[in-house]
Amino acid sequence: MAEDRLNQIRPYKAALRKPSISQTAREHVQSVIDDLEGKQPAQDEHEKEAIRRTAGLKAAMYDPDAEGKQAKEKLGDGPQE
Repeated sequence: MAEDRLNQIRPYKAALRKPSISQTAREHVQSVIDDLEGKQPAQDEHEKEAIRRTAGLKAAMYDPDAEGKQAKEKLGDGPQE
């Protein structure tokens, strides 16, 4: 199964190495390779930062220190005093 995937990707990778291929064709070939390898396009930095912030606040909710209570309030899951 994995060998079949490699055999499908091989000609596209070879096409990327050819200097005579246009930039448009290179972009198309790269998108086909990404699809075959199952890669998703990277999220922009703003989305990643928001995800990390939310994950950090969720982790802080289970912190036995006072910071956990503050994190719950920031996320809206805890009591509002």
